[in-house]
Amino acid sequence: MKKLVLAMLAITVCANVSAIEISESTIVELTKKSTPSLDRIKSQRLMGKKDLLAAEDNLAFKLYGGYSHETTKEKAINPFIPVFSPINQYELGVSKNYKYGMSSKLQASVDSRTANGFNSINTSILSLELGFDLWSDFMGRITKRQLENASLSNKQKSLKEQIDMKAFESSSRKLYWAMVANAQKYKLTQKLLKTAQKQSKEAKKRQQNSIADRSEVARYRSQVSMREGQLLILKYEKENLVKNLKTTFPSLNGQNINVSGYNLDKTVAEVLSCTQVISSKKKAPYDYTFYDEIVSLLNDVQKNQEIIDDSSSIDVQLTTKFKTTGVGSNEVTPGSNRYEGSFQDSLDDIDDNDRSGLEAGLVFNIPLGSTSSDLKEVNKIINKNRLKAELQEVDANLVSTHSQIASAIRILSNVMKTQKENAQNLSTRVKDMRKKYSQARIPLYALIQDEDELMNNDLNIIDTQLTILNTLLDYFIVFSETPCAFNRK
Repeated sequence: MKKLVLAMLAITVCANVSAIEISESTIVELTKKSTPSLDRIKSQRLMGKKDLLAAEDNLAFKLYGGYSHETTKEKAINPFIPVFSPINQYELGVSKNYKYGMSSKLQASVDSRTANGFNSINTSILSLELGFDLWSDFMGRITKRQLENASLSNKQKSLKEQIDMKAFESSSRKLYWAMVANAQKYKLTQKLLKTAQKQSKEAKKRQQNSIADRSEVARYRSQVSMREGQLLILKYEKENLVKNLKTTFPSLNGQNINVSGYNLDKTVAEVLSCTQVISSKKKAPYDYTFYDEIVSLLNDVQKNQEIIDDSSSIDVQLTTKFKTTGVGSNEVTPGSNRYEGSFQDSLDDIDDNDRSGLEAGLVFNIPLGSTSSDLKEVNKIINKNRLKAELQEVDANLVSTHSQIASAIRILSNVMKTQKENAQNLSTRVKDMRKKYSQARIPLYALIQDEDELMNNDLNIIDTQLTILNTLLDYFIVFSETPCAFNRK
């Protein structure tokens, strides 16, 4: 009964877990859908847009306003100087900064107050204020470059998004080919296990016929156990690969994953063809990458940043303000000494009387301590070294990636060629050794040793093929626009 229940549970679990076979094209399609890595890449891209919008927002029109209310029980110390209470003040305006080192502010304000003898006296003021930077940001010398750097940074992050997308695709394809290599190793080891099991049965029969002794049977059983252990290790490796795949693509959770749709011979041909395209370029092919555009953007950023960092710490501002005032204050009746004036009265007064005025002022700010100048110098060095390091890293990455790829794949191809030649020789030798062993001309350990060498060589061929694929996929992370079939999956 207990076994029946366990069997039913096992069937239920298996029924709840669906199986899916994935190909390389499936993996590439998954990289374009919502995944944690893709969302992270897009978030980084949006950071550039956020910085640009923030820089542009500093130059956008802004509406501002305010209201204040004041009351007091203070008594007038002189009948000719009334104490106003309550006082209500309103303010509404529009301000804007410009990239040419200017600022403007258009404002309307109303002051409404009451006192003994004065009932709701209203004063309205309309003003236009203009500010001009006369020193560090004269004619927008700094602001324009800060805005341009924000735009350049946004373009850089847009290019970086495409590079990161290619890197994500390549790492996912590497994961797929690692699973293919694991499947190939598993098939090879399964085949060797069947051979070992067959040899073990034959050895047992020979023992029963008094042709083989216990040690020979034990050696074959040991070989079977070793092959089974190798299969378990490969299963463990597959589980880790599947775990990484499901972590990368959460939509695959709850499914059994198997690889399919691969053609190793076709893939090897594509790799060799692609290698020839790469080898035809003696120097780093900048038309195959977005990094050259990033280098150009970084150079422009560096030029702007040098000017920004060299700007003076002295700040001199000229402000001018044009305003007109209207006062609503009319005697209620002649000789009553009581006055009142509505908001409309104050507006009418603006039309009827010229109360315009002009204000001008000069404001300067000069740091006197050494801390600010030291801080500025440190920031200048940091920015210079940071941008210089980025440029050097990008350039070194381009040159080294291209200069080493052709040589590396050529070496690996020669390694694989040698391994395949070795496999042919070992296969021929194993056939002869098996024949000799059946004729009792060689000891058992000699045959098993040659079989192990053949298996290890075949496994090494798979590892070498995987290394070649990974090397080429790493190249595509940098030179993402390489026009060859293996890069156009």
